[in-house]
Amino acid sequence: MQYEIARNIVFQIIKRWKPDEAHYKFSPVATSEGISSRREMRQWVGHLQDVGREAHLHFIEKEISKDELDEVLSVTTLPLVLFQSIGGNANPILAWHGKKNTIHTMQEDGENWKENDIINHSALINTLASKSDLYGDSELSKKNTIYCLVPMLIDPIATPDENEKGIERTPVQRLWHLLLTEKRDISYTYIYAMIVGLLSLTLPLGVQAIIGLISGGLIINSIVVLIAFVVAGTLVSGIMQIMQMSIVETLQQRLFTRAAFEFAYRIPRIRLESILNQYAPELANRFFDILTLQKGLAKILTSVITALLQVLFGLMLLAFYHPFFVFFGLFLVAVLGLIFYLTGKRGLDTSLYESKYKYKVAYWLEELGRNQSVFKIAGNTLLPLKKMQKLLTGYLYKRKSHFRILVIQYSAFVAFKTIITGGVLILGSLLVIERNITLGQFVASEIVIISVITAVEKMILNLDTIYDTLTAVEKIGNVTDLKLEKTNTFDNFNRQGFDIKVHGLSYTYQGNDTPTLKNINLEIKPQQYVGIIGNEGSGKSTLMKILTGLYDEYKGHITYNGFTLRDLNIKNLQDYIGDNLSHEDIFEGTLLENITVGREGFNMEYLNHVLDIVELIDDIQALKDGLQTQMLPSGQGFSSTFQKKVIFARSMLTHPNLIVFDDFFYNLEGGYKRRVLDKILQKNKYPWSVFAASHDPILLEKMDKIYLMKDGIIIKEGTFQELLKNEYFDDLIAGVFEK
Repeated sequence: MQYEIARNIVFQIIKRWKPDEAHYKFSPVATSEGISSRREMRQWVGHLQDVGREAHLHFIEKEISKDELDEVLSVTTLPLVLFQSIGGNANPILAWHGKKNTIHTMQEDGENWKENDIINHSALINTLASKSDLYGDSELSKKNTIYCLVPMLIDPIATPDENEKGIERTPVQRLWHLLLTEKRDISYTYIYAMIVGLLSLTLPLGVQAIIGLISGGLIINSIVVLIAFVVAGTLVSGIMQIMQMSIVETLQQRLFTRAAFEFAYRIPRIRLESILNQYAPELANRFFDILTLQKGLAKILTSVITALLQVLFGLMLLAFYHPFFVFFGLFLVAVLGLIFYLTGKRGLDTSLYESKYKYKVAYWLEELGRNQSVFKIAGNTLLPLKKMQKLLTGYLYKRKSHFRILVIQYSAFVAFKTIITGGVLILGSLLVIERNITLGQFVASEIVIISVITAVEKMILNLDTIYDTLTAVEKIGNVTDLKLEKTNTFDNFNRQGFDIKVHGLSYTYQGNDTPTLKNINLEIKPQQYVGIIGNEGSGKSTLMKILTGLYDEYKGHITYNGFTLRDLNIKNLQDYIGDNLSHEDIFEGTLLENITVGREGFNMEYLNHVLDIVELIDDIQALKDGLQTQMLPSGQGFSSTFQKKVIFARSMLTHPNLIVFDDFFYNLEGGYKRRVLDKILQKNKYPWSVFAASHDPILLEKMDKIYLMKDGIIIKEGTFQELLKNEYFDDLIAGVFEK
């Protein structure tokens, strides 16, 4: 399997969008091999996503009809990734709309990339592969279609650089980064805002000219022309504002799309160890801050920016009337700067604290909904209201603190506005009396000053929106800053089985002084069935999570077929591991989606075989919608046995090399356990190894070898019969029988 071609594809795509970054981030490497299997295809697409992430590219899977290809190519900005199925291999090609109604293609040809302009579209289309060609006869694929990957350029929202993790950023820096990623469209909003700001001067200038004409007793026609000029300026200003709104709406839609893809990409890839002390579904609630960010940016880019430019142009116009107004402008800017300097940081801090309590309130409501039966059975408990009262007290206190800052800012502005209004009227009148300015200039200057004051007032009133926007981007950054799994590309291990060796393995959870695992040494050979048993807290589940690549901050050595686990591509490795860990769960989706988890390449014959092994066929046939039955989160409405069967089927669907069980058979009926274990533990039929943490003697007696653990240490190993002579082992087994 050649991953270099995925890197080259990203290089060729980004070269057409950001040529400077392409050569900086990627080194094209010649390759010659195509993609030769369904599993390789799935892994290759996953690797393409990871490599694309370095260039801020996401690839969306799409199946299109052959007639739609021309239309899709004509509307896409970046090249599509298509596949030609040749000699059992899937060879990726890039295609985009060429000149003179041609399709321009690019594909690897030895050490170079070969480019062609295809005039005969049908000849190309007939060589392109469908999803079923690439993944096999899957129920999820449409027939007679073309499978393609559509690249989308999506910059990170709140984390400026993927390679600079650990660097703390302020909310202002995050917002600045967000604005820079949309600088093209934002520049258009600035242009429209400048035009609106300039056109806003037509009113005071027009009024000044009209008063001058009327005072001079000039022809009425000139006044009509000036009135028409003022009306036209107002109309054009309104049209510019509508165009500005349209651009901002596009920005809002794109922002929501970026956030959705960002969260969907990141959440499954977040390192579990980085959120051990957090609840992942609660973190996902930060996505709703994107709505605050949408509305906040809309106001900032329209009302606030327009108001700022109106202030700027107004002060520039006043400077032409009299030098006094220059000092007025400088005084205005100095006072506003002082207000923001003294209260701005406090306003942002109180907004952040307020937001924390807002999420705590929402989280507690989620907990009440998730554990509804617990509080019902508890009877007359006041805990839901007591805890909510405590959280609301904190929220209201922080909200009042934040509002107090807003009141201080607005009060300072009201006092400032009062002084400015009175002072300008008095000094303006004196300037007219002294004949330093004309009456028309005086009226015009007052109109400008009023518009400037109104614009400043608009900015002050929108400070709450600015704080909310900065808070929202900071909350989103709390998720996007979390470390992601490593994306190593090395996976040159034997596909026929796993030879796993663990030497000197130790592990300590963050915040704990006592190691959970201490100097663990064990071995799992291909097609070997290995069990592990120990007391509560002995470290069995932690060991399972380390071996399956979920935890990586361990000490010691773990090798798969001689290659260290730290160097392997974890996602590809997990394709060969069927996990039945105790934390596995059912998600919202169809029954088929819960079994396949979106993995392509299965065929219905093998799926039915797996369902027969776990004895799910009769249960599925009894459902009205069969495999298309909708399942709720946590399998609500289905028995725990049914849910375990679904998870069991999920683990075997990918033809794994290793199946792991973590107390999986607990509470299952003994006859069912024996039947299923007899089916899957056949070395002459299935190539997998088994690693099972359990206290169940029905399972353990079928293991080739059992490790006995106590307090994070392996104290003994042997067969089931050999360990029965051990008093500690006998007590653990006896405990199961007592239960």
